[in-house]
Amino acid sequence: MEYLARVNPKYFAAMALFMAKQDVRYYLNGISVEPHPDGGAIIVATDGHRLAVIHDPDGWCSKQFIVGGIKSPLLTACKQRARLLPCEGPAALWIGTHGCVVARLPAMEAGQKAEHQEPTDLFGELCLYACKTSIVDGKFPDWRRVANQKRTTVPEIFPAINSGYVYDVSLAQNIILGANKKYAHRGVNMEHTGRDGSVVVRVDDHELYDRFFVVIMSMRSKFPETIFPKFMPQEVAPVQP
Repeated sequence: MEYLARVNPKYFAAMALFMAKQDVRYYLNGISVEPHPDGGAIIVATDGHRLAVIHDPDGWCSKQFIVGGIKSPLLTACKQRARLLPCEGPAALWIGTHGCVVARLPAMEAGQKAEHQEPTDLFGELCLYACKTSIVDGKFPDWRRVANQKRTTVPEIFPAINSGYVYDVSLAQNIILGANKKYAHRGVNMEHTGRDGSVVVRVDDHELYDRFFVVIMSMRSKFPETIFPKFMPQEVAPVQP
């Protein structure tokens, strides 16, 4: 089997939250992987309502493609944690023409640095999980066109968005960064591109801030006339000169 990419398994599992499920647009029922011009790989997923993009600077990708046939056991294997040594846990997801392999780093002697090794033996010690996937014969949407938005300079009413989509951003954080604490103090920054535009969500974390973002499309909703509900005292808007 020819391998097309190697990515961080937690990044891949997190992006799976945002891909479509059983959509008639079959090319959305998968995850796009492409090489980054400055090195590493970019992992992208969308269901037509939101778009998630993450840069894996330590990844590798030979060309742009869409991997489909992603099942929950593969994602579970990608999210597993190392019980003892780091080399025992999932360190890489190798994506091939006919399947995916979740692999660990080889055990090294003290003072030596472990390097990723292509898992040629699916029953070897490096292989933690292997399954059949497919390369989707289709064109993935031009996600850069959606993500290329100018910053809003004039304050406007924040557009309405699906709250469940924001919750998935939180789930993605926990997959990538881990959720050791019951209550993780993590925040997100959100900016919008207009009253009827999209909302860009970025994670307030040093590891992900410049690697990962989610674009959530706005939804139809009645825009409130006031900031607070009417049972609260309302501040009169200042008169424009």
